[in-house]
Amino acid sequence: MSEAGSHITPRSLAGKTALVTGASRGLGLAIAEALVERDVRVAMLARAGDSDPGEATNKTGKLAEEAARLGERASAIQADVADPDSVRSAFAEAAKLFDGRLDILVINAGVAELARVEDLADHELTAQLDTNLLGAMYCCREAVPLLRAAKGGQVVMISSTTVNDPYPWMTVYAATKAALENYAVSLRRELAEQGTRVTVLRCGPAWTNFNASWDPERAQVAYQEWEAGGYPGWAGAMDPAIVGLTVARTLELPEQACAELLEIDPTAAAPTEPASRT
Repeated sequence: MSEAGSHITPRSLAGKTALVTGASRGLGLAIAEALVERDVRVAMLARAGDSDPGEATNKTGKLAEEAARLGERASAIQADVADPDSVRSAFAEAAKLFDGRLDILVINAGVAELARVEDLADHELTAQLDTNLLGAMYCCREAVPLLRAAKGGQVVMISSTTVNDPYPWMTVYAATKAALENYAVSLRRELAEQGTRVTVLRCGPAWTNFNASWDPERAQVAYQEWEAGGYPGWAGAMDPAIVGLTVARTLELPEQACAELLEIDPTAAAPTEPASRT
């Protein structure tokens, strides 16, 4: 007698095509790595200058360097998801790379500005709205025809646990992620007939350089408030590779199922100091 469920096998990702935004570092880079390891052809999108502070002389080369490190299955495409024309050009380039089809879209690019509500400058507010929310919408708009050509495909949107546990000093960031999750529900329903699956992955703290550009004085006050308030992130954080693995495993689910909302958080076993940051 066969074991229950033994006839269900993971979906193979080999030969699939993917586009990952914010892929020059952090979670986006980890996701791209996990997909390349599974023989996926990956278009890695990032802005010019989307690099670590202190690398001013090498900012334009960061994305290309990472794509080259990952090998022939990875391609670098410079784009700013907050600019609809830049997104159109990027997807046109990806369509040429992938012969007009796209199997996987990972919406990862995001920014968070640290400020109290009354101190938030106009550009700090709009940067978060433009990148975190409008950028996702621009990318999905361009991806839908390519996903349809692939007979369905899948969209994965990287959200944050700040949706259900919003931090002070990060009000706009949390709001954009909440709006992104609502957009994902509508998108899932709209694309259901064409067979496209849409997944939201809420991520807790991970060791990245996400906060490297924050003003040190603001950060010091915010960190003290967060620690006193018991907000997550002070007992350890995840290796970004765990998020990459989670995305890959989600994509490997058989087509008859969709993980609509997942949440991943660090455990007590997570290190309090990172082995490395990207």
